[in-house]
Amino acid sequence: MALLPLFMLGLFGATSGARAQTLAAGSFEVPDFGPNYEANPTTMTDAVFTGNAGVAGNGSLYSFVAADGDQVGYIQSTGAVSSIALTARNLVPGTSYRVRFSIAKRYSFVANQLTLAFNGTSLGSFTTTSESFMQFVSNAFTPTASTGQLTVTGATVPNTSTGIDMISIVPASGIETIAYQYDARGRLVGVVRTGTVNNNVSTDYTYDKADNRTNVTVAGSTNTPPP
Repeated sequence: MALLPLFMLGLFGATSGARAQTLAAGSFEVPDFGPNYEANPTTMTDAVFTGNAGVAGNGSLYSFVAADGDQVGYIQSTGAVSSIALTARNLVPGTSYRVRFSIAKRYSFVANQLTLAFNGTSLGSFTTTSESFMQFVSNAFTPTASTGQLTVTGATVPNTSTGIDMISIVPASGIETIAYQYDARGRLVGVVRTGTVNNNVSTDYTYDKADNRTNVTVAGSTNTPPP
């Protein structure tokens, strides 16, 4: 059976070890711009916007629907570099962290690929084909101080636009990633879990011609799957 590419990631963080650190401006909620957008706002705490980056409210011309609250950050390329820099505080030096965040493409635009970096070290590049916010997680990093700078930089391909929301810094341990796969008819056919106690547990689903689920196969776990 031909599978469509990876559709979505579900990411869950445990609270064991170092406490999850949330960035002050990670959800872009203050100040409130209402159903409008603000390019390069200068009044948001611990956030610096450059190029064609800013904040968009629900109902604005940018058409994003926030994953949290009613505002998102956005990076839209006109051919030049645009970025959002957020100050991270209260980190524990020597502890391994990852960045958890949600992105969506702007309606009628191709997504702008976003690259995350902490203090100049790349944490990976990410893109999406969805207009609904989907959650992702970055590569791990280990700070050497209690503060640092997280930078989100857009690609320079013209007429590309991506919103970003719910950015937080969480301990690298205790994060579970769930990848869902769908067939060409939109049926869920596979789930793969990585991280925590469910590392490498996979579930496969099969269907009959009437789209009724006929079998569930779990690999990597001794537990009986639910009906």
